[in-house]
Amino acid sequence: MKRDNKLRKFDNLIISAGSGVSSNGFTLLQTRQRLKNRDRLDSAYTPPVRPAAALAKAQITRHTPPMSNQTILITGANRGIGLEFAKHYAAQGHQVIGACRETSEALEAISTRIITGIDLSHLSNIVTLAEELGDTPIDTLINNAGMWHDETVNDMNIDQIIEQMTINAYAPLKITTTLLPNLKEGSKVAMITSRMGSIADNSSGGRYGYRGSKAALNMFSKSLAIDLKPKGIAIAILHPGYVQTRMVNFGGDIAADESARKLAGIIENLTLENSGTFWHSNGEVLPW
Repeated sequence: MKRDNKLRKFDNLIISAGSGVSSNGFTLLQTRQRLKNRDRLDSAYTPPVRPAAALAKAQITRHTPPMSNQTILITGANRGIGLEFAKHYAAQGHQVIGACRETSEALEAISTRIITGIDLSHLSNIVTLAEELGDTPIDTLINNAGMWHDETVNDMNIDQIIEQMTINAYAPLKITTTLLPNLKEGSKVAMITSRMGSIADNSSGGRYGYRGSKAALNMFSKSLAIDLKPKGIAIAILHPGYVQTRMVNFGGDIAADESARKLAGIIENLTLENSGTFWHSNGEVLPW
């Protein structure tokens, strides 16, 4: 009705302007035609009906805030699997804190923060690590640092075994318990162990220090999974595979970046319900 009244007013104005021949009348004719065309378009337009599910999805997308970046602490982050973990999480936009004895150019290129001088053969350095972190909250702690020697029954070196026990087993346990104030409900701890720590899987003997230290780490980790469950902290016990790193003279059968990516997927799916499970990087559950 309002549109019709406007058209009638324009008709009267055009007549008074001189049959639409003058410049004023020509402008009025153009304006009247635009009004008429808009009227036709409005009457022909039918708004599309959006399915309820699509509308709900659009609303969820619009109102759900993006996930905030997480803080990932990785020991032994300067090379090997630790460095590949750092690359993986940095690429996802997370805050990566690398802890290591000495830094590397590759780590400096991606880490948010690097804490050096953390030689885990001396457990007192874990106190230094905690002091450097202060009250920084940690979403995921990856105890990755480790070492390997190859003792045999005919070439036994107890000092080497003690060193492996310290770095591979005692240090991850002490780091986790020392940093409990930094962990919170929903935090995750990944213990990078080895299937060589499996008693059931030992069919070749040897490697006393490495096998013994990883078996100890597995037991420590299982106990932590039970004891930290009431705090809402989950523990993953992870065998990375035979990885192509300097520790094994790059003689492995899986690349470090592939192993880190697969392990990160397991960590992502870690819950309190499956906490304390001993996984291969391929997803297989390993025997104790």
